[in-house]
Amino acid sequence: MDIFNEQIVVRKKSPSESAYKYGVIACAALLIFILVTFGTLFFMGKAYAVFIFVPYIAAVGVYYLAKKMYGALDIEFEYCLTNGQFDVDKIINRSDRSRMITFECKDIDTFAKYDSSVNLDSFNTRIFAANSDSENLYYFVIKANDSGKTIVIIEPNEKMLEGIKRCIPRNIYFDVFGRN
Repeated sequence: MDIFNEQIVVRKKSPSESAYKYGVIACAALLIFILVTFGTLFFMGKAYAVFIFVPYIAAVGVYYLAKKMYGALDIEFEYCLTNGQFDVDKIINRSDRSRMITFECKDIDTFAKYDSSVNLDSFNTRIFAANSDSENLYYFVIKANDSGKTIVIIEPNEKMLEGIKRCIPRNIYFDVFGRN
């Protein structure tokens, strides 16, 4: 039987990240105003007035830079489970996707509910693809050839958790979920 589950987890923004976004808007608006107003006044009536378009081009550049910086904190994580292969992608501003990790469920050493007692220092690679304040966090421990011992922390919903249950090795399933 084929297994295919997808889930998108939207990362919640902290108050400092929200303040950063509003700061970017305010700084960009002020800089665009200064460029257009004073740049136009500087070039008007001069012999080199042919360069009057330069402040406008700079203002457009500031706008696009601010737009990029504003969207840089819109982060989503996508989990995809396909016939025993688990993929975690990071999506920034709903346009820039990067693969964080791909592994086979049969290569999992540990799967358990995550809490603060898990020592993250003992891992070579740590991938936190969830909201840190969530109550429904689980983690995988994988021994990868290229990155060493890796921990992947996720926030699965019930459908994803059922798919993972069917793909993980039997001994790990019994350790986490019991024999029912």
